Amino acid sequence: MQALEGTTADSKVNFSSVSDIVLALQNVLARSQVPIPDLETPYSQVTPPNTNCIAIELKDQTVISTIIVERHQQLDAILHDISGLDTVMDAIKDIRQRLIKQKDKVVQSMTLHKRLASALWRLPPEILSHIFMYCLPKEQYLSPASSMAPMLLTRICRRWTDVAVCTPALWCKLFVDADYSDWQLTAFGCNSWLKRSRQYPLSLAVKCVAKDITYQRILLQPYLNQISSLFAYFPLYCTDTPFMLTELVALRELVIHNHDHKPALLQWISRLPPSLRSLKMTGLSFNFEQLFSLNPTWFHLTNVHARILKEGEVLLLLRLCPNLSSLTARIRPERPGRQTLMPYTHTKLQSFRITAPRTPDHSISRLMKALLLPDLRVLEAINVTPWPHNEFKAFMARSRCPLETLIFGAGVTVKNDQRAEYIALIPSLEVVVDPELPNCHDLLILQYIKYSSYHLV
Repeated sequence: MQALEGTTADSKVNFSSVSDIVLALQNVLARSQVPIPDLETPYSQVTPPNTNCIAIELKDQTVISTIIVERHQQLDAILHDISGLDTVMDAIKDIRQRLIKQKDKVVQSMTLHKRLASALWRLPPEILSHIFMYCLPKEQYLSPASSMAPMLLTRICRRWTDVAVCTPALWCKLFVDADYSDWQLTAFGCNSWLKRSRQYPLSLAVKCVAKDITYQRILLQPYLNQISSLFAYFPLYCTDTPFMLTELVALRELVIHNHDHKPALLQWISRLPPSLRSLKMTGLSFNFEQLFSLNPTWFHLTNVHARILKEGEVLLLLRLCPNLSSLTARIRPERPGRQTLMPYTHTKLQSFRITAPRTPDHSISRLMKALLLPDLRVLEAINVTPWPHNEFKAFMARSRCPLETLIFGAGVTVKNDQRAEYIALIPSLEVVVDPELPNCHDLLILQYIKYSSYHLV
């Protein structure tokens, strides 16, 4: 307090504690409560220029000088109080900043000790990594966005970061779009992600862009032996691929989406690795006559999804794939003058999903007359108009298949008495009529569009 009383406008006082500041502030407040003396004088109403100014100055010069000295003293006292108050306010600001820092440290320490007391903090890394797996989005290919798992899990705390980075299963799915001007940033992001997968099987979606094929090959070369699932998107005018399918020795699932007809792409598809089990082809239709002429090795395939097949190509595909258990195909009619379909029996096909043209056509009817599927369990039909009721009954009788589910989607009209006849043939048969059933081909295209909105950051 004594130090404050001795300060001037240009001096600083250091307060060692809050109590010193409080005492100093109380002193300033006490002095500010002193009534301001009356500043009125006999000369207060005189405003120059005035005819009596000369007379007043000559007569009362001494008195006015005394008043001026008194006003100087009063002003000095007020300035002293203002300076003291400024000093106290500065000290308050300084102490407040120190208190805020102390509060942050206390909160940080309290949070740390709460974590130590938390059951989640005590979970072993193996349990925590298992929980992290349930945080992943449901998509087959993941985005590297920092707001989504697994990247989000690395932003919580150091322990979570360590556990997430050391959990390879979190980093096995990625959408790779290398069409960027900043290739180094893209490569760094991809490598950082894929290295964390270690030797786990990878599921990748790759956008094949002509000008970036070399970069993509450099990027993916270290991981070719790990790729088990590949979604390859080929935009317009892209005639090259970053690798040969035969290099993907662990590949089990391949999805191809193309925007135009490419002979080079047909050559690429024809050389499937023996490990492949599932092949899905969307986008524009491939020339399957040319593809089949390349003698593709499809013996090991168990699942095929083809965009557009003619009736004869369906039978040829089944012959090329004796181990096929699931086939999804959009059928297009043969040209006029078509050849008669030769009967064929496929003993392992269990699921057959058919989409026909939206216009009335008898392709499915002709196909059912030629096919025998003794192990068929699920049959799904979309846009089959008219529905070949009699041919289907004959197909069921010939095949003697253990059909479990019969699904009629959009564009298929089936009467109640027809459904009753099917159930009479197989009493355990479940008949589902769902006009809202989406087209499987459209779902794959929407899936890619969703993935293509992701960007590496």
